[in-house]
Amino acid sequence: MNITFNKKNLVVSGLMVAALSQVLVGCGGGGIAGIDPGVSSAVRSTGEMDVTIGWPSGRSIPDNATRIEIMAMDASRTTTKTATLARPATKATLSGLPAGDVILQARAYDSTGALLASGESTMRIAAGSKSKTKVDMNDVPVPIAEGRYIQNGTISTDPAEPGIIKITLNALINRTDGTPVIGLGLSNFKVFEDEIAKKLESVTQTNSSGLTDVAFIVDTTGSMNGTIDGVRESVLAFSQSLAASGQDIKMGGVAFGDDVRDSVELTNATAFRDWASTLSAYGGDDWAENPLDAIKKAMTDFAWRPGAQRVILVITDAPIHEDNWITTRSMDSIRSEMSNSYIVHTVTYDGTRSMGRKGNDGKPIRATGRATDRDISILAKATGGLDLKLPWDGYVDLEKLPIKDTILAGYTIKFRSHPALPTVNRNIRLSVVESGSAVADQVFVGKY
Repeated sequence: MNITFNKKNLVVSGLMVAALSQVLVGCGGGGIAGIDPGVSSAVRSTGEMDVTIGWPSGRSIPDNATRIEIMAMDASRTTTKTATLARPATKATLSGLPAGDVILQARAYDSTGALLASGESTMRIAAGSKSKTKVDMNDVPVPIAEGRYIQNGTISTDPAEPGIIKITLNALINRTDGTPVIGLGLSNFKVFEDEIAKKLESVTQTNSSGLTDVAFIVDTTGSMNGTIDGVRESVLAFSQSLAASGQDIKMGGVAFGDDVRDSVELTNATAFRDWASTLSAYGGDDWAENPLDAIKKAMTDFAWRPGAQRVILVITDAPIHEDNWITTRSMDSIRSEMSNSYIVHTVTYDGTRSMGRKGNDGKPIRATGRATDRDISILAKATGGLDLKLPWDGYVDLEKLPIKDTILAGYTIKFRSHPALPTVNRNIRLSVVESGSAVADQVFVGKY
C-alpha cells in the first residue's frame, strides 16, 4: 500500500492491503449489513473507491503529519479495518468493498503519536464501478489539563431523531468565581467522537423545560443530633422551592452513616417530602462517615433520566471514610465513575475536623480522626459545585445553591453519528473555543 503527499491534499488510490477487503467482505461472517454471509465472496457485488483527504482550510499537509490512518466500516460500525498510510507511499485504491454504505474515518498523527487532525465521510459503494470521495480533515486542539471552565453533562439519543446524539450540558462553571457562563453559540464548541471531528447540528441554551434530577445524600448519624432538625427543614423547604420553580425536576435521597441506611428513588416532590420528613439522627461508632457508598447507590440505582442534568447534594458534619475497612471506594474512584455526568454540591462544617465538635456519643471530640481523612467538599470543587457551611443549628439556606439558575444556563449540543447495533461505548470530547482557541476540555462517555 502506498500514498502520495501532495501540497494540497493526499490522494489514496492504487492497491489496498488485501486484509482490508477480507475484513470488510467476510471477517467474522458479518460483512456489510444486508449482504448474505452465506454467499461466496467471489460472487458478491463489490466496488472500488478512491479517497482524497483535504487538510483543514485548504492548507498543505504539514511535514509533521507523519502517519494517517483511514478506517473503513459498514454503516452499523460492526465491521472495521484500519489502514495506515505513511511516507514514502504513492497511491492506493480501496478495492473489493461490498456494495452499500461505507463510513470512512481519517486520523492524522505526528511522530510522537499526537493527533493533529481528523475527519469523516459517508458514501455508497456502487457494484462493479469505482467511486470517489473526499474526507475533509479538521484540526484537533491539544487537550487542556485544566481549562477555564468546568463542564458536566450527559450523552443521550433521541428515538425521534435517528442518528442525532445529544450532549445535555450542565451550566459551564467559571473555575475562578463559580459563576455559570452564558451566551455561547455554535462557534464556541467543537465535538470529537472517538477522536473524529463531528459537524454540529445545533447548539441551544437550555430553556425552562430542561430536565433536572437531584439526589440528596444526608448524614443521619448521632453527631448530627443537634443539627438534623434544621437539616430536615432545610431540605424540605428547598425541595418545595424546586418543585415550585416550574422546572421539570425529580428528587431522590439516600441517608447514610458508615453504610447506606435508607433511600427513596428519584420521584415527584410529594413522595420525596414524605421520605425527607422522616430523617432523624442516630447511631454511628466513629467520627468519619461514608457518603461515598451513598453516592454510588444513587448513581447506580436511581433512574436518572436521559438528557437530564444530574445534581448530587451531600450534607454531612464529618470527614469521609475512603479506601479502608469501611469502604473500598475513594474520592478519586467516585469522581472517575461520574464520568463528568454529575455536578456535586456539598454542605459541610467549616473544616469537618474542627476542634470542639461533638462526636456520635455527644462528647466533645479532642482528636480529629486520621490525618488522611478528607472532606467531601473536595468533590464539589472537582465537579464545579459549591460548598455551603453547615451552621450549628443545621438550618442552611440551600437557595444559595445555583441549581435552578444552572438549569437555565446549560446547553444542548446536537451532532450526527452512526449508532451501532449492538451499541458500543464512545468517548465524546467537548472543547470550548473562545477567540479561536480552546479554553476548556472534557471527555464524556456515551453508549449508542
